[in-house]
Amino acid sequence: MVARHDEHAPGRTPGLTGLFAVSGVTPIGWDGDDLVSNPGRRSTVTIVPLPTLGRREAAAAALAAKHRLQVSWATIAKTLDRPLVWSTSAVLGQQPLDADQARAVGSLLHLVDDVVDALQLPPVRGADQVDPTEPVVYRLHEVVQVYGTTLAELIREEFGDGIMSAIDFELAFERRGDPKGDRVRLVLDGKFLPYRVY
Repeated sequence: MVARHDEHAPGRTPGLTGLFAVSGVTPIGWDGDDLVSNPGRRSTVTIVPLPTLGRREAAAAALAAKHRLQVSWATIAKTLDRPLVWSTSAVLGQQPLDADQARAVGSLLHLVDDVVDALQLPPVRGADQVDPTEPVVYRLHEVVQVYGTTLAELIREEFGDGIMSAIDFELAFERRGDPKGDRVRLVLDGKFLPYRVY
């Protein structure tokens, strides 16, 4: 962002210098006395804007606060009055949070206002939001690689030509006790969407 000053009258420019003071940004190449010694000169200053927070940065701040305060995801879900998986996904940036929900999370995790505001931005989704080398994520990819074709065939046989929605969708997670070692139980619950014939 570049700010230009075209005043030719001698003297300081309280409006411009005031902007720098409010923003807390130091202008590069600006001398407040320059216009006094060179009243006919046009001065150009470059302002370096402060970076704004996005959902990724808000998620990182919330996650750090969660670990620092030792708050469980179940507690966050209770605060939001939403399911565990959805609440976790929302704080991590993949689901929308309204102002009340963001403020509730912010109060619980002692987040600053900028982070609370960023939690209300549109969700971020897609392949670049996931690290495919993370062990849990990698194993889920492996599940799809092994069973994806099987699931597609079973869905077609039971429902017809179509897919399981990942939008009209719910995911349940639970820990199930087992004498041979506790197990992770995931339930994928998606609406069947038939392919449209036209």
